[in-house]
Amino acid sequence: MAKKLVLLLCFFQGICAQNTPRIIVHAFVHGTRLSGLGIFSAIPLLNNNVQDKHLYTRSVKSARKDPAFFDAQVMQEEGLVEISAETIQLCRTHKLPTEKSKRGAIQVIAAYDQFTPKNNVTNLYYTYGWSGMLDAQYRQKEAKTFYEKLVELRDQLHKKYPLSSIDFVLHGHSHGGNLILNLAAHENEQKKQLVIDCTILYGTPIQVETADYANHAMFKTIINLFSNNDHIQVTDSISTQQESQRVLAPYVHVKNTKAKYVVDACVCLNGNPGAFGHACFFYIDDVVYNQNAEFAAIRPLPLVTFGSIIQQLVHQAQLKRVNHHLHVNVMTADGCSIGVFDQYKNLAISDNLVSQLALVKATLEKTWTPYARRGHIQGALRGLGHTLKEAPTTIYQNYINPLFQ
Repeated sequence: MAKKLVLLLCFFQGICAQNTPRIIVHAFVHGTRLSGLGIFSAIPLLNNNVQDKHLYTRSVKSARKDPAFFDAQVMQEEGLVEISAETIQLCRTHKLPTEKSKRGAIQVIAAYDQFTPKNNVTNLYYTYGWSGMLDAQYRQKEAKTFYEKLVELRDQLHKKYPLSSIDFVLHGHSHGGNLILNLAAHENEQKKQLVIDCTILYGTPIQVETADYANHAMFKTIINLFSNNDHIQVTDSISTQQESQRVLAPYVHVKNTKAKYVVDACVCLNGNPGAFGHACFFYIDDVVYNQNAEFAAIRPLPLVTFGSIIQQLVHQAQLKRVNHHLHVNVMTADGCSIGVFDQYKNLAISDNLVSQLALVKATLEKTWTPYARRGHIQGALRGLGHTLKEAPTTIYQNYINPLFQ
């Protein structure tokens, strides 16, 4: 009798589990901010020994709080900041107050949500803000905070949705991608069994210090998106022992399977592998597309808007081939669609996205004014002003005074 009751209970639990939505946490991590101000703490920066007392650090952290930066890209305040379903709905119905509606993160994530599967899925959206320092040790330190926040969120969601699976999809732009890869080091230390189901890197400088983390078991799928025209991706030789690279392949030791998949994917526009620049990945702005008519279908949206589609297409390609290199092609000659292919053939292609993009653009036209370039410049000038204000004292403390000690 007891055995029958156990079997019956398992049956009903199975039925409940089938009807319980899968929980997917989508988190977006921005890249480095105001790296040019590093010249004011050049020696500590070159020695990878930047500290909180240095002028560069204080300037970046001060400017980082400026809301002007939030207009330009998928970025908000520091920490794990939720963009709720209610906020997305208010954005779409044009009811958000101006200070919220002009935020690039809210507009882009509301658009991203248009292209995200909803069938028996509850999607939760967050931005993760960090200082944006061009310094490897800061990325390692801030990755620890990110790791702990994700573990805390996972545990909270397991309590709230005990029968649901909790999946994490992380999007990292530029050095935000290296911050994500650093999560593996903290998993090794804390062993909280955090699993990241999909990580998408956008123009991340691939560096010897973090690239090997792509092999870590905590990362189930890593899609490294790059463009041949993204020169910023490969210019960082300051926060690494070697020059930054575009691809993970030389560092990947795992064999691609259904359980573990790491792929480099060159992003193309109508077959052109050099069409996209570094800002195109995470910045919402007309300017980054240089008024090229071929971009009209997606302008001013950044490529991260289509991250969920790319994830689905790459998964379809994964089932057909397990090679380490693909191309993601944005096709705008006849409407707008996205395809994934390798050197042999097309592996997966999306539906025409024109109707969904029309809804997104209607919202943008009514609620978002392209503050992006002006906002970024304003934030940079304020950070520079803070730097210049303190420069004489700091230069004396950091460079002149040590000569006499």
